[in-house]
Parts: sequence; structure tokens; C-alpha cells
Amino acid sequence: MRVAEGGGSSKRFVMIINGPKTRMQMIQPPEAARLMGMRESYVLPAKPIEALSLCGDGVVVPAVRFLAEHVIEPLLIRNGVRP
Repeated sequence: MRVAEGGGSSKRFVMIINGPKTRMQMIQPPEAARLMGMRESYVLPAKPIEALSLCGDGVVVPAVRFLAEHVIEPLLIRNGVRP
């Protein structure tokens, strides 16, 4: 995901690369929510700008969990610290 040049947290685009062709497509609020790991049942704000800003200010919990389990905790254990 990438924020368009001159855009704020409300303007998010995904780059789609298909062989030699590259294009950018604006991300819709439900897509941004899925990328951030939000449940399908989560109710986003009605205004797209508010919904995208909410997603842009979040933390991707599944990614943090993966890093904790596969990187941080093994390093702690290797150094004698119990997580």
C-alpha cells in the first residue's frame, strides 16, 4: 500500500504489477480494513475518508503477532529471557 503523493492518510492506493504493466488503484474502506486485519463484522465510519483514516492509524495485529512469535520471542529465549 502506498499513500499518493500529496495525499494524506485518507488517500491510499495499491500498486498492481502484472508483468511489464503497473497501475495504481484507490483502496476502498472495506479493503483497507481487511488489510489491517479487522474483522468483517467491524462497523466502519460511514464517510469513506473517516474510515480510511481509521485504518491508516491502526496496527496490523496479525503481523505484530507473527513478528512476536517468530522473531522477538525466539531472540528473548536465546538470550535467557522468558517472554
